[in-house]
Amino acid sequence: MSGKKPMCRPLSLWNATDIWKYIKRFKIPYSKIYDIGFERSGCVACMFGMSLEKMYSDRNPNYLNRFELLEKHNKKIFDIFVINEKYGLWKPLIDMGIILKTKNKTYLKLSNERKEKLKKWNENFEKNFEKVLDEILHRNPEAFNLKEKRQLIKKYSINRKEI
Repeated sequence: MSGKKPMCRPLSLWNATDIWKYIKRFKIPYSKIYDIGFERSGCVACMFGMSLEKMYSDRNPNYLNRFELLEKHNKKIFDIFVINEKYGLWKPLIDMGIILKTKNKTYLKLSNERKEKLKKWNENFEKNFEKVLDEILHRNPEAFNLKEKRQLIKKYSINRKEI
């Protein structure tokens, strides 16, 4: 134990099939969202695990991630959480490489604009990296030692004088 609190995780030995068998056998009530394709019942805007859903979607074109299911079953909430131009999740999703399967015109417009911005940013990566590194060093000159600074410059092929 080495000073840690004892833990008990009885379901850690069960897989999803075991859990569903138990639920059906003992007629345990559960949220009906599982019957329409959702795999979790947490906060509607939670992005935790989206990288796994992207992996599933990449393998199976018929797979709908939680936001695609949200659009299918509650367009109003989808519009509030995902499509809102100022606060919506469309931007971080696109930045993560998660492109939603939707015909929503607002999303498609925002998605295309963001992908174009990212493309330009990546084309100027070296210059942008220099700006980020300079800002870090300006705020905290001790953020990197000389060896780390040289490694960063070498790793990202930055053509600049000694920092």
